[in-house]
Amino acid sequence: MELAIGGVLLVIAAVVYIPLTWFALHRPDMLLTADIHTEHISFSVIDREKAAFFIRGFRVAERGEAGACEDGLLTPSLGTSITYGRVGDGPVEITLNSPPGSVDVLDRGDGNPRKYTNLVEMAQDESCLEPRADLPGLRAEFSPMRFPIWGPAQIGKEFRPSAGFGPPEPSLLIDGKIDVSAHAWCASWLTRGFCSRSPYEVRTLTLPVASRLETPTRATWWGVAYVDRGKTALIAAVTTEAPELNLYRPGRPEAELISIPTLVQLTEDPTIIRVHLLILVVVAVAGTAAWLVDRILGDRSEGSGAHKQP
Repeated sequence: MELAIGGVLLVIAAVVYIPLTWFALHRPDMLLTADIHTEHISFSVIDREKAAFFIRGFRVAERGEAGACEDGLLTPSLGTSITYGRVGDGPVEITLNSPPGSVDVLDRGDGNPRKYTNLVEMAQDESCLEPRADLPGLRAEFSPMRFPIWGPAQIGKEFRPSAGFGPPEPSLLIDGKIDVSAHAWCASWLTRGFCSRSPYEVRTLTLPVASRLETPTRATWWGVAYVDRGKTALIAAVTTEAPELNLYRPGRPEAELISIPTLVQLTEDPTIIRVHLLILVVVAVAGTAAWLVDRILGDRSEGSGAHKQP
């Protein structure tokens, strides 16, 4: 009888666990949030309004021009590759590389917007700042700015040391961390009280110096790049829901894949953990009930056997 009870419990566990696991298991939807100290960030524009940024105290030049001081709101065209760079505590440098035939527009607030059709390069220039009225001979400081990131992005690139007597090209990813999270599994047929699509934390990764981070697909990153006065280079605060990331270390042509395996979902997903507990409860209740029935039937059979004896 005990063997029969064990077989019944195994069947119950299999009937409950296998379908739920089959429906639940898939590659978890990742949510990656990064805070990265880097000299280089680039992205492709997929939304003009979300990629627009304000400049003040910048010298702006198209290819082949000397450049002029400009202030205003710059709205890039779709498909433009925007690169933010800064080496040490030097000026912020921005490059716009637009597709042929596209137009980037700088609204200077005077009703006469400037239109750019070639490669645009700009950099902070102290000579473009207004003189201070309270301190003659000095100019105003660069105001804090944040530059948007909205589209497929690349953070850091191959390390390039200084060449000759010129300053190094912005390239180095200095340090940073990525918080890897995933969305909990929740089927439409489950009640809201049982599960939700809330994120749960998986792990935190530390990025090696001089590495490069990008997505193998054109997944969207969103966030900002800004100057922290207490640090060199730039700070990129970004998020993406890409299913995986490629991390390139210096000297290694192959990428290291950052993703969430199914095993993590089995052990970390709060919904799957609830399913495991539910199965344990069902098996425990069924086992207890089967044991009680076995005991009751056994006692009755013993009692009836005793009455039949002369």
